[in-house]
Formats: sequence, C-alpha cells, structure tokens
Amino acid sequence: MTALAVTHPTLLDFTRELGADGKIQTDIAEVLRQTNPILDYLPFVMANETTGHKSIIRSGLPTPTWRELYGGVQPTKGESIAVRDTIGMLESYCEVDKALADLGGNTVAFRRNQEVAHIQGMSHEMASTFLYGNEETERAAFTGLAPRYLLSTGAINSTHVLKDTEDSASTNSDFWVLGLGINKIFGTFPQSSKAGLSYTDFGEVTIGDATNGYYQGYRSHFRWDMGLVVEDWQYGVRIHWGTTSAATFISAGTGTPLSNMLIKALELLPSRDNCRPVILSSRKGKEQLKLQIKKEMTYNLTRETIAGVPTDVFDGVPILTTDAILNNLAALTA
Repeated sequence: MTALAVTHPTLLDFTRELGADGKIQTDIAEVLRQTNPILDYLPFVMANETTGHKSIIRSGLPTPTWRELYGGVQPTKGESIAVRDTIGMLESYCEVDKALADLGGNTVAFRRNQEVAHIQGMSHEMASTFLYGNEETERAAFTGLAPRYLLSTGAINSTHVLKDTEDSASTNSDFWVLGLGINKIFGTFPQSSKAGLSYTDFGEVTIGDATNGYYQGYRSHFRWDMGLVVEDWQYGVRIHWGTTSAATFISAGTGTPLSNMLIKALELLPSRDNCRPVILSSRKGKEQLKLQIKKEMTYNLTRETIAGVPTDVFDGVPILTTDAILNNLAALTA
C-alpha cells in the first residue's frame, strides 16, 4: 500500500494546537474530521503573502542540444509564470436566547449542541468551495478544483480531465484523484494567523437593536481562513462520469467502467511516492464503483484502517467520501 506519511502538518494538526482552551479546540478538530475527511490528508502551509500565496509554476522546459565533437551548444532556459492564489475568509455567528439556553440547568451542553451545527455548516461550505469555489462568481471565496480542471481539450491540463464519452444533460458526477503535498496540491492560511477553524466564546451579551428591542443571549463566533494552491497541476486528475452510463454498466455490461477510469487517472500522477495520493468520491460514486466491481469481479477494493479510521482503498489509495461532490453536474463543454 502507498505510504501515507507526510512531512507537513494537516489542518487537524494545526487545529489541535490552537489557543489556550485546548479542550474545545480538540472537540472542533474531531467534528471537522467527521464531516470533511479531506482535512486528514491535505497539508497546509502559511501563505508567503499577506492575503494570498504566490507560486512560481514551470511552464516550459529548456531544450537540450546534441553536441558534435568540437561543436558548440547555444544556452537555453526554461519558462515559468507567477500565479497568486487568494485566501477566503469564512465566518459564522451562533446566538441563542439566554432564557432558553439556561432551561434545565445545562447551559454549556445546550450551547455546544447549537455550535456543532455551525461547525458542520462551516465544514460543508469549505468542502464545497474546495471543489467548486470560483472567484469569478463569488469574489470573497477562493478558487477550488473544478474551475482549474474544466476542459477536456484545449487547455494545458486537459490530459488530466477524463471525460465520460456518454455524459450528457445534468446527470454527471466527479471522482478526483489527487497527489497532495507541498509544491503540488496543498492548502494555505494567512500570515500571522491561525490555521483551521478558530472559535471565540463571547459569553453573555445583549442582542437586538432599537427597532426590535433587546434581550440577553449567548454569542459564539467562528472563523476559517483558507486558500487552495495547485502548484503542479499534474498531481490532480478529474474524472467526469455519467451516472446513467455507470448504472447501465451494472445492468447491461455497457457504459462506463469506473474502475478503468480510476486506473487511468492514477497512472497520470507523475509519482505516488513523493505525495499523499487520495481519491475523492461522492457516496453515489463509491456505491456505483462497488456494484460494478461486484458484477465484474475483476478488481477488488480493500478495507483498511488509516489513522484509526476504517477506509475503502482502491489500488493502494484511500477513497474519501465527500458529500460536497455533486451528482447533478452538467456535461463538460469540451
């Protein structure tokens, strides 16, 4: 099985070290882990700019020359471009009426139950942005994976967009095969700030305004600053597949063999040894993959325990179920 060790901390590593109130922050880390499993694997580094991260990406290689005896060689150079990835700032407030929270004499437990919902909402929004965020349509967010791997022809990374030939209408989904690592695909957070979800308990406050009146309540604040850096696009592969076609393969043996597409995607990674490879899948995607494999009996999934969590593994690579992956995507235009 592919080694899963990484040399840079994940978001959970950072989160567990936050603040003075370690217990609450540890609780938050565990909730995030349950709702957004990519956080167990995605490495994070502090941004090299105040509000973003600048990468120098190789866009062309120098051309070598075959030299004859006594012949000369002209110097050449590679080409590179600078790319800046921005960081989004996601926030949420949790407010509850003090009179309600104090009923039953367990204010802390009541507030915690309300706060967990906010934490899960933050995690789901971050996972969705990680996949589909687009600064062109939502300026305050960061750009996720899908806008970067959008075309199956005509773009520099089109070879890493595997398109099901039978995808059509709005019945499509994605698998993502990613090689996570520094200088490859990783997360970032602002300079001189905390990585991950930060939590502030303001305690009892007066809530309301002069128009609607005031009441006493409890207020909590959540903030999560994050950006995504794709420094080497070769370590990302998008599999855009038709859900109808995949189901046809199960019922009739024709259509989309998902295991074949996953094998092709994994082989597109330059290496699995210098990164942390993962497969992102929707629940429907993993269901269809398992049913196809059961029908054909040509390829086996294994079930392994990774970082204490039972995980489905395909060809040595963990499959992470991500509810943020949509199953009603339109067909790619190219």
